[in-house]
Amino acid sequence: MFGALRDIRQEERARDERLARQQREQTRRVEAMEAWLTSLERQVAASGQGGAGGLGWSPALSAAHLADLRALLRSLERTTGSPQTALEQEVIDTFGVAAINAIPDDLWHHVLAWYCWRAQESAPPRFNQ
Repeated sequence: MFGALRDIRQEERARDERLARQQREQTRRVEAMEAWLTSLERQVAASGQGGAGGLGWSPALSAAHLADLRALLRSLERTTGSPQTALEQEVIDTFGVAAINAIPDDLWHHVLAWYCWRAQESAPPRFNQ
């Protein structure tokens, strides 16, 4: 009887440790995302205030980056089931622009980071055991 109780307790401890590790990983991901969003907000605000040599604008998304973004949105559409227009609106809202081609080209690495985050958010959760 005591052996069975000891086994149950060990299983509970192992499960609790797994859950604690998963919680720490989730917390780390949220903190990294918050830091990225803060950085993005600062760069978007700065680009609207004095990009392109202080003229008050930054060069818009290049044709190559725009084509790449459309391909990324199509990929997300296939994996998430969300319509491409809804995903495009998410990008517009995230970057605070009127259209996706109005995203400053110097924020391209943030566009890629958004895509990676969005693709990961739509992936089914993984549970390490």
